[in-house]
Amino acid sequence: MGSSGINAEYMGRGPKAKRRAVQKKDTADKSPPANEASFEITEDQFNAIPKMTRGRTKLEDLNAFWKIIYDVYMSQPDGEREPITAKDLSAKLPRGASASSGKSRNMVNCLRNSLKRIKVFGGGKTFEVAEPYRNTRSG
Repeated sequence: MGSSGINAEYMGRGPKAKRRAVQKKDTADKSPPANEASFEITEDQFNAIPKMTRGRTKLEDLNAFWKIIYDVYMSQPDGEREPITAKDLSAKLPRGASASSGKSRNMVNCLRNSLKRIKVFGGGKTFEVAEPYRNTRSG
């Protein structure tokens, strides 16, 4: 087969697949600058998360959840940091909230898949702050 001007990466896919792939490349996050302003999730970052991933999550709730995960993880001594469990995280959430509820799973998916701020292990049972965000905020 000769080269007919069609990108080989998209052969066998429709034109929408090519557009989606190009859009995903454009919205990929770079490593954050190490300052206080990079800690909060901005409205632009939040709106870039697909609606299916976001669900009914609100920006304020996502920022509060991110702050709790960050604070619990970073409260461990430097050389002894281990992934935090959903049970430990649930103890820090407001009364009646659970780290394994549907809403919390949406927030975990936003922080993990779209924003790349946390890593999830054990089928969503333990969480860890991603490497670029471990030193972005003091105290």
